[in-house]
Amino acid sequence: MDYDVFPTVAEVDAFFAAGNYEENFMGIIVDPEELIAKYEAGVPLSELVHRPKLPPGMTPWDMNRS
Repeated sequence: MDYDVFPTVAEVDAFFAAGNYEENFMGIIVDPEELIAKYEAGVPLSELVHRPKLPPGMTPWDMNRS
């Protein structure tokens, strides 16, 4: 299955215009087992791909596990 997080160019533009990339250019840490469980439980894809704000006190570099 393919799923584009931003189905339209306008949504991509809005993401970047809102400063989301500058705030967190690394992305988020994902627990694959939790994501699979939510998907199999029927959680909407739009919720599964939602990119939350960084937790207080964390920086984008905290999202890098390596």
